[in-house]
Amino acid sequence: VSEQARHLPLVVVTPDSHALVTGSPKQRRHWLDWAMFHVEPDYLEYWREYKKALSHRNHLLKEGEGDAGLYRGWEKAMARHGEAVTAARQAFLGELAASLAETAGECFGPGLSVAMAKGWPEEGSFQDCLARSRGGDRAAGFSRFGPHRADISFTWEGEALSARFSRGQIKLFVCLLIMAEAAVLEKLTGEAPLFLLDDYSAELDEEASAHLLDQVMARGWQSFITTTVFREHNHLADRIRVFHVEHGEIVKVVK
Repeated sequence: VSEQARHLPLVVVTPDSHALVTGSPKQRRHWLDWAMFHVEPDYLEYWREYKKALSHRNHLLKEGEGDAGLYRGWEKAMARHGEAVTAARQAFLGELAASLAETAGECFGPGLSVAMAKGWPEEGSFQDCLARSRGGDRAAGFSRFGPHRADISFTWEGEALSARFSRGQIKLFVCLLIMAEAAVLEKLTGEAPLFLLDDYSAELDEEASAHLLDQVMARGWQSFITTTVFREHNHLADRIRVFHVEHGEIVKVVK
């Protein structure tokens, strides 16, 4: 599956994609890790080695092992690979922030920002954090700190988008965010993604829908877009092909 994904970079926006803003940190980490898998050749190996060390440390915690020597080796591996994972994520998010400012700036202005909480306190090294947290982690039964606990925040003028934006604004932001992500993938890999946008007009007014389509067209990607309410966009007429789907039958709309 990973080999197929490498050969066909696929970027998808669905009605559920708003969960990037409103959902759990796990969903945001999954979204970020998918991007990292495509742009950083060594990322998958870093992540696998980190997860392996994390699993062994968690086993010790659940068993209640207290010997510090049993932990140090796995914590050293967690720190080495976890810091590599975090550095790669931070570098990508720097590229993404610049791309998002270009893609979404016209709609939302300069107040947008993307930031990552790396999953452990800023002070001190990750390995030191793991050593200090052993007692509390044994009580909890799992490792409470590390890149597996990271989160990405999206804010506008310092306030969380989930609290500030309407559902329609969140929908538009997420579409533009994923487009910005796809633009970074193309820049870093030289591969143009296949862009799938499902039900693009839902929760968007006519102006926002038109802006979104303009952004898609400006990228020049091969794109498949679905909608239940088709709106005419005359300035795009010579650049798009429209198909009507009903009861499983696909018919090209010719005008």
